[in-house]
Amino acid sequence: RTLATALLRGFRRAKLRALCEVTDLYASDGSWDHRLPWQEERGERGKQEEAVPFSRLLSETYERVGLALFDPEFLAGVPQALDLIEEAAETTVDGKQLLAVMRKEINGTDGTSGKNGCKTGTEWTAVR
Repeated sequence: RTLATALLRGFRRAKLRALCEVTDLYASDGSWDHRLPWQEERGERGKQEEAVPFSRLLSETYERVGLALFDPEFLAGVPQALDLIEEAAETTVDGKQLLAVMRKEINGTDGTSGKNGCKTGTEWTAVR
């Protein structure tokens, strides 16, 4: 399990890095700070939430979306992170297209039991 998770993380990092080489997924990285929604989920409530640049929010969210297909526990905080990415000033048109792909990926985690589903109150419509 540990090896599979590490390999999947590495694959997702490499894939996102390759995407960033050929297109602009975000602009003005570091101009605004963001929070990682899963910090709360890891029992770090007593600690000060770490402010991170958009690039880290995007990369960690992209990793977790891929890992959630392997283990649904990684979905914790992902819908909130996707909402933060969508509302962020840094997201470009291509970034919004990647966001739509990630939303489709997490919707693919619905198992036959329906317990792995990931829903938020946000309407998911066409990319702006």
